[in-house]
Amino acid sequence: MNGKDDFICPKCGEKVNINKEKLDEIIINMNNIKETINGVIIMIDNMIKNSIINTIINTINIQLKNVNILLNNVNEDINKNNKK
Repeated sequence: MNGKDDFICPKCGEKVNINKEKLDEIIINMNNIKETINGVIIMIDNMIKNSIINTIINTINIQLKNVNILLNNVNEDINKNNKK
């Protein structure tokens, strides 16, 4: 840096005075934003994982119902054959 609180803007090339207190506040805010974004990413990731798990569970339940229907049909056929 050119002065103790100055810096050259990379876009316009002009000297810019930096308020260190404001800079610290900006850094804290940026870190808070970063933590919030990371929290949202984790939440979305968990939602996706739970959605996939729920889809798998629903598919298994449907297949189990189908198996039960087939077993009931087989049992009915066995009972019909036994009666004959």
